Amino acid sequence: MLNIRRVARTCMVGCAVLACTLFASGGVAINLVVEPIHNPERSRAVHKPLLAYLRDATGLDIKLVTPESFHSYWIALRERDDYDLVYDAPHITDFLIEQRDYVPLVKTTNPTSFTLVAGYTLKEPTLDAVFGRTVVSMSAPSMGYMLLMSFFPNPLRQPAINSAAQSWEDAVQMVFDQQADAAMLPTWMAKRYPQLVPIKQSAEYPGKAFSASPSVSEADRQAITKALLALNESDLMSDIRVEMEVDGFEPASPGDFEGDMDLLRNLFGFSFDKK
Repeated sequence: MLNIRRVARTCMVGCAVLACTLFASGGVAINLVVEPIHNPERSRAVHKPLLAYLRDATGLDIKLVTPESFHSYWIALRERDDYDLVYDAPHITDFLIEQRDYVPLVKTTNPTSFTLVAGYTLKEPTLDAVFGRTVVSMSAPSMGYMLLMSFFPNPLRQPAINSAAQSWEDAVQMVFDQQADAAMLPTWMAKRYPQLVPIKQSAEYPGKAFSASPSVSEADRQAITKALLALNESDLMSDIRVEMEVDGFEPASPGDFEGDMDLLRNLFGFSFDKK
């Protein structure tokens, strides 16, 4: 026969445990979305130490979201409302601030710039020499792609852009394998390969930033910001910074990124009308 009292006690204990869990985490997981400059498996490996650190430092239930591609990521940025934290380049950060009311928390101390580099199949390292040749880049709306297009404003004199690379490392390898004549790379990565010849470097932009959606409470924003800034303070955190390819973080404000979303002006699905 079913023991009603025992069932009642079990339910009460279970509810109490659940209530404590919900109280500790706010009851809702916080999704941290990172730009897809790696395939999902590699992205999870890169950001695993950061995720563990943030969970421990803030007590929040933070979950990592790794988009499959820039195309699906761009659609999701415009349509989904569960991207609570986004770690991305300044043009996307500005878009989120202006059109989604996100709040920037911190940005990397490293400025953002990209360099177009040529392999040895391109004998003359000039923009004119790249016309009609194959250039590998991450796809739109990655900042590298958008800046590459700004180098070639004349649609009749543009390179053939290959967006098959799943990471910047893939882009380098495609040049070495002669699958492309040139590549658009973050400047810090281009400097690692002296055998690649620089053609043109973009202007410098602010560092990549963590920004929070309006759904993230002020208390949680402060906790996350404090934890990210604390990464600067100890050599014990250097492994996280090295994995993320950053020197450190500093406070960010909306004005830091003002106008950067202009890079998205000609991108399909983009609107300057604030929702």
